[in-house]
Amino acid sequence: MSHLQQALNKQQIKVLIDHKLPKGHNIWSSLLNAIERTHVSVVVFSQNYASSKWCLDELVKILDTMKQQGQVVLPVFYGIDPTHVRNQLGSFKQVFETHVQKFDPIVVQDWKIAITEAANLISWDSKSPYIRDDDDLIQQLVKMF
Repeated sequence: MSHLQQALNKQQIKVLIDHKLPKGHNIWSSLLNAIERTHVSVVVFSQNYASSKWCLDELVKILDTMKQQGQVVLPVFYGIDPTHVRNQLGSFKQVFETHVQKFDPIVVQDWKIAITEAANLISWDSKSPYIRDDDDLIQQLVKMF
């Protein structure tokens, strides 16, 4: 993420990273407002993505904003098979089995729907034979802006 942020900053593209929101504000409402004002969201799916309730809630909001305001969503599969994300297999399946026990089943279903929707968008896969390395992946993403 830091390399992607640096590459976007070099192109003078303003980047919002959720952990860099202003201190002293309600972080969730600040994040929701920031997502609503964003034109493009890059969602990086990794092995542990689904274990974060925070990431899943953000994803639901990002997709709502995409549908309501036309925000562009660019999914990236980093070190994980896209079909595992899309169909909640492997580590994603295990995490969602745990989520069903801990959270409201309706919320968990919303997360699963959001992940499937995002994973079905045109995306980048770090394991693709067309991507040589992380730098190549970043350069391809930056070209989208």
